[in-house]
Amino acid sequence: MLHILRYAKILENVGFSKEQADATIEIVLEVMENRFATKDDILVLRDDILSTKKDLLSVREDVSTLREDVSVLREEVSSMKKTHSLFQSSTEKEFTSIQKEFTSVRGEISALRDYTEKEFASFRKEFDNKMNLLKADLTVRMGAMIASAVALITALDKLL
Repeated sequence: MLHILRYAKILENVGFSKEQADATIEIVLEVMENRFATKDDILVLRDDILSTKKDLLSVREDVSTLREDVSVLREEVSSMKKTHSLFQSSTEKEFTSIQKEFTSVRGEISALRDYTEKEFASFRKEFDNKMNLLKADLTVRMGAMIASAVALITALDKLL
């Protein structure tokens, strides 16, 4: 409130009448209230971005865990191959069983890969949509701020 009174006093000191100074301050305040992003708006936006970053980090951690699982599965497959070589003389039934298990593991890895790719693509699309909305909102706000500044400068120019 003290700043408003000070601004009004400055305007009066440069030749504005009290009514002109009050009207000018009122217009500027109205423009600022309706067009400018507040600190709270920016904090909410920052929180949304941080939340999205956390989600992305979580997805990266999931991908990392999946990679570790795949590595473990590869080691298991490698171990199975060695076991197969050692027990080559085993019965055909045991060989068929190991072969089925190997195929199953490959199917699980493939299904897991497909699931991960779909989830990541979905997350990426959602992230891109949110970022586009954010860009649009910021563009509108910046345009409004520029328009307000131009209007204010024009009004001050006319008054001076």
